[in-house]
Amino acid sequence: MNETTVVLVHLMEENWLHARQSEEKRATLAIAVLVIASASQITLAITGFSVKVLPLSLFLILLGIYAIVFCLKLYERQVFHTSRARKLRARLDELYPEAEAEQLLKAVEAEHNGRHPFAHVRLHSLWLWLHALIVVLGLVETVLCLVSIQ
Repeated sequence: MNETTVVLVHLMEENWLHARQSEEKRATLAIAVLVIASASQITLAITGFSVKVLPLSLFLILLGIYAIVFCLKLYERQVFHTSRARKLRARLDELYPEAEAEQLLKAVEAEHNGRHPFAHVRLHSLWLWLHALIVVLGLVETVLCLVSIQ
């Protein structure tokens, strides 16, 4: 391999690593949010709906909104690094057309999409829906707490 190829491969691997790290951070965030939401549900089950748990339900709303914003930022970073890695891979394909890497990858992608036609839901959408449900849970709990005051 010549020096240019080594540099391109290294840069491509580095960008794939950064993209993976963004996804790992999103998973870690989701786990933390689920643990906190579960703890709040336990607290609510013990104390019931009252003014005392109103700050907890408001916190859940803020936590869900924060998680949505954080997820969107991590998705943006993942897309950025993935795009960079793909551009570098395309450049390698230009340098080594006999490898036919891009054609092979496109063929595998088409085959995969044919096998799994209903699996086109974007992963970041699933994370966002999870955090949106936490916001809705907080809103419902807030309303129930306010109704229990009267």
